[in-house]
Amino acid sequence: LQAAGLRVGMVGTKELFDGARDRLIATGAFENIGYRYQPSAENTGFDVAFQVQEVQQVYPYRFEALPADNKEMEEALRKADLLMGAKIPATETVLKRYAAVLQRFLEPRGFRNQVQAKVRLEGENELMVVFGPDRPPITVAEVRFTGSQVIPEGVLRRAVAESGIGMVYQETRFRRMLDYAVRPLYDERGRLAAAFPKLETMPAEKVRGIVVTVAVDEGDVYTLKNVTVTGTELRPTFAIGEPANLKKIGEEVDTLVQALKRKGYLKASAATERKLNAKEKSADLFVKVETGPQYTMGRLTLRGLDIHGEAAIRKLWGLKEGSPFDASYPEHFLRRIEQDGVFDNLKKTKPETRVLEEEKLVDVTLHFQ
Repeated sequence: LQAAGLRVGMVGTKELFDGARDRLIATGAFENIGYRYQPSAENTGFDVAFQVQEVQQVYPYRFEALPADNKEMEEALRKADLLMGAKIPATETVLKRYAAVLQRFLEPRGFRNQVQAKVRLEGENELMVVFGPDRPPITVAEVRFTGSQVIPEGVLRRAVAESGIGMVYQETRFRRMLDYAVRPLYDERGRLAAAFPKLETMPAEKVRGIVVTVAVDEGDVYTLKNVTVTGTELRPTFAIGEPANLKKIGEEVDTLVQALKRKGYLKASAATERKLNAKEKSADLFVKVETGPQYTMGRLTLRGLDIHGEAAIRKLWGLKEGSPFDASYPEHFLRRIEQDGVFDNLKKTKPETRVLEEEKLVDVTLHFQ
């Protein structure tokens, strides 16, 4: 009612209700608005009902590189728009109005840039409205680390050199980069609770950009207490009781998946979850394997050989029709043919596979030149 400019007790007229509808439309939060009114049951006034269709494109928002506390800026927006919620409509009307509100709020603080609102992709699939200054994006010129003892700062700097230096700075995106580039170094040492509790930024002195200082909490070493594997009878070898080296554990899980693929489970995959016990400083791992269907060897076709060469290859070929299809075998077989010098003047070989999904068969064609 406040956004519409109505209150109980006002004299109801069509002009009043039209004005209320226009004010709601002007908020930019609705795609369509209609209303109807009729005399009240007591015949002392009018009952009015508005039918609204809200804008579907509503996204969360955040503030970036603006000189005020986030809570203060959020409060300024809420005072200016009674309809504002945790997500806001990404319409031009709403974004321009909110940017103008922030502009008026920040100017007394000496802010001289223009506030702009843009919709950005945050994370893998989340869109977000970002309010920030209308100026070239801030890029990372240097990354420093404090609090690191187990891993020298130089090693950490090299880890982020390729993906971190030159990236447009946004805290959420920068933290994802740390998880991708730096966290595995700690996971490899069993420091599974390593964290980056604080990021500080400052202008770089000699180049355009910012220096990001990352506070590192390396945490304690966690030992591998137990590994539970489901979905297959194969059991990798894990170093129970040793520091939980997630790199080696990942390699063991990958070896398991490749073993399944050699048994014809071409779509085999595995997902690993971990449960940390902070009191015991131990880790339980849960490896969930999805084998998928098993594929078998179908027809073998040979190209580029005479009748004698074809007979020799068919005799050497180890996968029989109907046996589990080993996805690595065709490439391995051709390498052995080349290394063993089966044919003189053999220049090139190439395997080609065709998967018959309905029959769960794999036909193989070997090309010889």
